Amino acid sequence: MLRATVILQPPHPIHLGQTLGTLARGHEDPLFRSVHTRDQEQYWVSSTYRNEGVLLCFSREHSTVKDLAQRLMHPITVRLWCHSDASALEQAAANLPYWLGFHDVWDAFLTLSTYRDLPLVLRETQRNNPGIRLSATGQLTRHMVTAIAEQKVTGIEAMGGMRAIIRELGSPVPATGNPHQPTGMFFFPDARAIRRLPSWKWHRFGFDSARSKAILAYTDRATSLEHLAHTAPVEQLASALNTLPGIGPWTISEALQRSHGHPDAISVGDFHLAHLVGYALTGRRTDDAGMLHLLKPWAGHRARVVALIKASGVLEPRRAPRLAPEDHRFI
Repeated sequence: MLRATVILQPPHPIHLGQTLGTLARGHEDPLFRSVHTRDQEQYWVSSTYRNEGVLLCFSREHSTVKDLAQRLMHPITVRLWCHSDASALEQAAANLPYWLGFHDVWDAFLTLSTYRDLPLVLRETQRNNPGIRLSATGQLTRHMVTAIAEQKVTGIEAMGGMRAIIRELGSPVPATGNPHQPTGMFFFPDARAIRRLPSWKWHRFGFDSARSKAILAYTDRATSLEHLAHTAPVEQLASALNTLPGIGPWTISEALQRSHGHPDAISVGDFHLAHLVGYALTGRRTDDAGMLHLLKPWAGHRARVVALIKASGVLEPRRAPRLAPEDHRFI
């Protein structure tokens, strides 16, 4: 097994939990886990480079420094492990600053003439949380397949289905010898393996035909789309993804927010987001068209506004019971 350690000095405040935490899909995500010890916080993430799985552990020592911004400037240690491909390890190490949001500079947003038009609670949220950054993992296939799995179903259904696929087709991460390494983590399966999954297993894992067909449509072109993701502007990639059957603006935005840290990607069609944005900005819920109208003054930075809304804790009062998932597998 190959291993490496990289120590990174942030160029601006970085909050590990608020930056990397957006990658987690539930508490028992086989691709992401957080561990908090007496001495440090750790975030374990599996990734893939050059078709080789690379396990990442981001950590930072706890500090007694009172000033929050200073604490969030402390060095971040990243440990990496893979089975045999040194070039995959090197590529993963080179991409670590993007995972941590080093590229995500908020100066242009904070100096907008319209920034002062944000509600006071959101401006205070930014001042009190200077380490919020948009992570860019570069892992397009992982985020596209996961986003498709989450189309028009509850989180419980989506996460359950994805865990089943990952455990069926993915490979376990290596044992590192670290006493705090979480159990049950896997590498995301290769697109070719997903394409070979028989139809009866999609049904068994709780996927309807629309989502399984959309995932297969993506995996059929995964190689060319991943190349485009690393060589073309994000707008060109979004246009290419939009040509795939069963894949629309919501799915594309959800994926690009995480793979590219896209600062303006908005998940139009989300069951809750428009209501949340409307309530945070006006005190009233709205629809997708209303959300886009409300966010227009911060065009180019709309994902950052949404990140502040989510970090603020502002929530519209619940009006109805949670939607119960439906299970059609045995009908």
